[in-house]
Amino acid sequence: MRDSTMKTRAAILILLLVATGVATLFRNQVTGYERPDERWLESVLPDRIGEASYLPSGENPKQSYSMDRATYDALKPIGIVARVYQQGPHRYDVVVISGDEPNTFHDQTWCFKMQNWRILEDRTVATPTREYGAVPMRLIHVANDQTNQWMVFVFRGPEGRFHPDFGGMWREFFLSDLKKGVPTPTSFLRVIGLSGQSPEEVLSFAAEAIDAGCMPYGPAKGT
Repeated sequence: MRDSTMKTRAAILILLLVATGVATLFRNQVTGYERPDERWLESVLPDRIGEASYLPSGENPKQSYSMDRATYDALKPIGIVARVYQQGPHRYDVVVISGDEPNTFHDQTWCFKMQNWRILEDRTVATPTREYGAVPMRLIHVANDQTNQWMVFVFRGPEGRFHPDFGGMWREFFLSDLKKGVPTPTSFLRVIGLSGQSPEEVLSFAAEAIDAGCMPYGPAKGT
């Protein structure tokens, strides 16, 4: 009897996984959803954050540098925009990743550890913004043999809420899919102080970036 019950549960699980895979595969046809692309993401992100403007690259004036192909193959994002914003002597490395599936997003500390950076400090800070009130941001101090830097990252779920960790965003994705049944483009923001900025300065710039529109979510317009 127990074996029969286990087999039944396994069969149901397999059917659910297959159904989810089929739904994902044919979601555009079923829901009418049109997935935007990286050009859309480049077009909606701000040229300026406060008084800082970004440094365009020679290859693509919409970005400061490009991520490698392996990153795109692994994350399968809508797009990734990497810009270095500068105001006077201060430079900030800003990366925005847009996606409509939770697998596009991950905890950035893994990447830094794999690149031999040491995590000296890791905490969540509720940071005030003009548009959204206090936003919980992940503040991390990293170091290697040459330098140390402060960075901030934050996730935005498909319902528009902000999360300092991937787990909160994943839960929002799950509930949103159940409620809407339609993919929702959303985003991840990472800010690194490149000029010896204090943690307060990096947090403040991340807040300005969010207010300026660096974390788009919801149906894409102008695609």
